[in-house]
Amino acid sequence: MAADEPNPVLATSGLQFPPSTSSVLKVMEPKDGRLPGLTQKLSTEEIPNRGFKPVRDTREKQIQLWKDLIIDYCKTQKIFVIGLEEEFPLFSNPVIERSLSHEAREAFLSALVSEGRAEWMDKGHKKCLILWHRIQDWADIIVQFAKDNGLEDGVVTLEEIRSGTESQGTELQGIDRIILNRALKLLEQKGKLAIFKGTSTDDEVYRAFGKIWMGFGARFPCSSSLALSYFGFGFVIFPFFFFTACSIYLREGASNSASNKNSDMDWKPKLGMEFDSLEKAWTFWNDYGGKMGFGVRKAYTNKSKKDGSVTSVRFLCSKEGLRRVDKRDHLTKNPRQETRTDCKVRMGLTNENGIFRVSDLIEDHNHVLQTPKTAYMLPSQRNISEVQAHEIELAEDSGLQQRASYELFSRHVGGRDHLGFTRLDQKNYLRTRRQKSLKYGEAGCLLRYFQEQTLIDPSFYRAFQMDNEEQITNIFWADARMRLDYGI
Repeated sequence: MAADEPNPVLATSGLQFPPSTSSVLKVMEPKDGRLPGLTQKLSTEEIPNRGFKPVRDTREKQIQLWKDLIIDYCKTQKIFVIGLEEEFPLFSNPVIERSLSHEAREAFLSALVSEGRAEWMDKGHKKCLILWHRIQDWADIIVQFAKDNGLEDGVVTLEEIRSGTESQGTELQGIDRIILNRALKLLEQKGKLAIFKGTSTDDEVYRAFGKIWMGFGARFPCSSSLALSYFGFGFVIFPFFFFTACSIYLREGASNSASNKNSDMDWKPKLGMEFDSLEKAWTFWNDYGGKMGFGVRKAYTNKSKKDGSVTSVRFLCSKEGLRRVDKRDHLTKNPRQETRTDCKVRMGLTNENGIFRVSDLIEDHNHVLQTPKTAYMLPSQRNISEVQAHEIELAEDSGLQQRASYELFSRHVGGRDHLGFTRLDQKNYLRTRRQKSLKYGEAGCLLRYFQEQTLIDPSFYRAFQMDNEEQITNIFWADARMRLDYGI
C-alpha cells in the first residue's frame, strides 16, 4: 500500500487517524484487513460509524470492538487521558463531517472503566484516564526497568524514569505522572518501595542506603528488596513554591518486616511467624488489616514482674467485643450506633528469647470488610507523616484554604486513597497546632504580642488593670496611628 493511500478498513469504518500515525499504521499494515498491533479485524459491519446501536446484542458487540480499538490506539500513540468533550481522532472524522455522540463516547469509556482499564478523573465524567496497562502491570514494568538498567544501589529520578536515556524506546517514556505515582505507591504498599521526601530540589542525598537525607534531616526506613523514587520534581502553589522530592534506592536481599524467611508476597500472618521486635509485629498487623480491609487495635500487653519486659501481646480487629449495657441508656436522647460485632479475629504473640512468635491466630471475620477504595479511611490506616505535616503548615501559613490544599495534596499522589489522611485529619491537626501555640494561655500570648510591638514601634502604649487576685480584668493599648488620631 502506498504511503499516501488511505487504509481501506479505516476509511470505510469512518475513522480518520492523524498524520503522525501514518508511519505506525504502515509498519503494522496487515493483510486481509487486519491491524494486529492496533485492533482486531475491522469491517463496515463490525465498526459502527453511524452512532450508538440500539439493539442489545449489536450494541454489546459494538462496545467490545470500541474498547479494543481505544486501548490499542492509546497504546500505539501513548495517550493516557481522553477528554469526553474534546476532539479525539477515534471519535470524530472531519473528512465526512461525522462524529460519535456524547452518549456513545461515555458508554464506550464507561465500559472500559467497569473492566478496570480506565478511570474517570472527575465526577462529571468529562475526562478519562486510560489504563492500557493496569497499575499492577506498570509496577512490574518499573521493577523490570530497574533490573535491566542495573540501578541497584543507585538513585533514579522521576524525570529519568519518564524521559531519561534508559527509558528511551520503552513504554515508560512519557508515562503519565498520575499513573507513575500510583504504580510507585503500589510497590510501596507491597513492601518493595521506600520513598524519601524532601523540601527542595537542592537537597543532598547520600547514595548509601539508610543514610539521613541531608538538607531535611528526615529518615524514612526502607524494609524491602526494591526501592524506587523520584528526586527533583516540584510544582508551584501561589504565592509560594511547594517542592516534593523522593529518592529511590535499589537494594538486593533486604528483609521484610517479618522474618527474613518470608517473601515479599507473604503478607498474611501464619502460626509460627517470627518478628524481631514488637514494633515490627504491630506494623505487620496494621498493614495486613489495611490490605484486607479491617481496622486494628491492641488488646493487651503482658509484662514480666522481674524486668518489665513484654512477655505476650494480642492484636485484634477493631470490631472485637460489644458495648457494655449502660443503665443510663434510657436517658440518652441520641445513642450512638453500635459499630462492633464481636469479631474474633486476632493475632497473639509470645516472647521467646527476644523473638516474638505468633502463637494464636484467627482470621475469619463476621462482618463485611472494606474495599481497597475505602480502606484508607479506617482510623488505623490514617496518619499524617512529618513531611505531610510540614506541607499542611506551609499551605495554612500561605493563606491556602484547607479544601483547596487537601485537593492539591490528593492530586499530587494520584488520589485520596493514596494520601494517608482525610480532610478531617487535616482540620484536627491544624486545630491542635493552634492550641499548642497557646500553651502560655491567651493572656500570655497577648503579652508576648505587646512586647513584640513595643520593639517594632517605640510609641506603642499598653496598660493593664488587675483585681485583688492579680488576674487581668482590663487591657488597654494604642499604637502610633491611634495615638495620633485620638491625641493620646
